[in-house]
Amino acid sequence: MANNSVERKNSHFKNKQGKSSPIKKSKGQQTREDILAVSEECFSNDGFHGTSINSIAKLVGISKQNLLHYYPSKRELYSAVIENIMIPLENINRITKKLGESFSEPLSFQNRLDADKSLELFIDLITERPSIANLIMAKTEIIEGSSQTDKFSEIGSRSLAVFEETFKKIAPNASAEEIHHLGSSVTGTVLFYASTLDRLTGNKSKKELDVSKTRHKELVIFTAKSLIREINKSQK
Repeated sequence: MANNSVERKNSHFKNKQGKSSPIKKSKGQQTREDILAVSEECFSNDGFHGTSINSIAKLVGISKQNLLHYYPSKRELYSAVIENIMIPLENINRITKKLGESFSEPLSFQNRLDADKSLELFIDLITERPSIANLIMAKTEIIEGSSQTDKFSEIGSRSLAVFEETFKKIAPNASAEEIHHLGSSVTGTVLFYASTLDRLTGNKSKKELDVSKTRHKELVIFTAKSLIREINKSQK
């Protein structure tokens, strides 16, 4: 079970082609990544208080003492997991913001494709790592003496704000309230889908699961475009 868990979560550290990075990692660096990957899954499934250092160490395949060498306490480990999750979300924010800054008036065909691309990046990340959705939906647990909950809430709010800014450029006549409804509807749908992925897909094969994820992406993008068309039409 430990090897399967680590192998499954280590897929997040591979490049887009599914190949491992050519840079050889030290044993310590690999162990640190394994700990973060397994911890992300454990915290997202069982919460901070429902997860123990012993259980994480067992899944990683190391001793408790070895794990504590890398992360001296469960609180520090949890904080490291949240920091690690924020990296890809912030990357998407940067890409989306950069794409939005290049939009012209009126929007070009390429602008509309770029808008789809930023949404696809978000959907792909969340559906490939449902643990992120679980932690966002739970808004992370409040841990005494930790600022990570505030930081995580901040990145969540910033992600929504970036998408709202993009939608605003696609639907320039929409009100602030309509844009907020659009952004929250789209991101909320993706988060809910990912957080319930295991229950929705059951024992489906990888091929069947990939088909489900692709179909979900198509439906979310179609829904976003339909809502934008409706908003634009109502403003004419």
